[in-house]
Amino acid sequence: MKNIQSAFSYVKSFTLIIIVGCLSITFYAVMKTNQISQMSKQQMLVMDTSGNIQTASLTSRANNLEIEGMAHLKNFHHLFFSFDPERAIIQKNREQWSYLADESVVVQFGKMEEQGFFQNVVAGSISSRLDIEDIKIEKTDNPLYLQFGVKGKQRLIRSTSIAYRNLETSGRLRILENRTENNPHGFIIENWRIVDNSTISTETRYGRK
Repeated sequence: MKNIQSAFSYVKSFTLIIIVGCLSITFYAVMKTNQISQMSKQQMLVMDTSGNIQTASLTSRANNLEIEGMAHLKNFHHLFFSFDPERAIIQKNREQWSYLADESVVVQFGKMEEQGFFQNVVAGSISSRLDIEDIKIEKTDNPLYLQFGVKGKQRLIRSTSIAYRNLETSGRLRILENRTENNPHGFIIENWRIVDNSTISTETRYGRK
């Protein structure tokens, strides 16, 4: 009888150890899965000014404002200054950058239209390309705003020549609480102005003069 009781006690203890071990492993697995899930929700992918994808944290956005702001500015300026000689393309670009900026950009676009810039682009079969060289972002006294400056070179490509222009713009970024599909970095460009867009040089193409 004692042997039976001892065996039963042994089986009972062994079973209890197995149950506790299984519960411990299950609890650890659930806790680790939840931790990984929470971490993944706090990460996003942003593109820097070199076109490289980087991981940024949502919980510490203040630490990522500069890289997100640079990506926002790069995206906007390429939409505004890089296009081909078709009204549909120019209009499509406008629809996209309108989510990224305020009325100050619309006003600038309107002035260019009044001056016949886009009409000449279409009539002259001119393509425009922008190469961004430098983006500077600085904090302001207001935590909701960042001051910026953008510098680069614009190429106006015609069938017979390429005109090179300086490009320098300035303004400020208003930090938004939410991101959207049309505004993935959560900024609005305000007080935007073109500081310099002067012609540097012009070169002929295909040996034409």
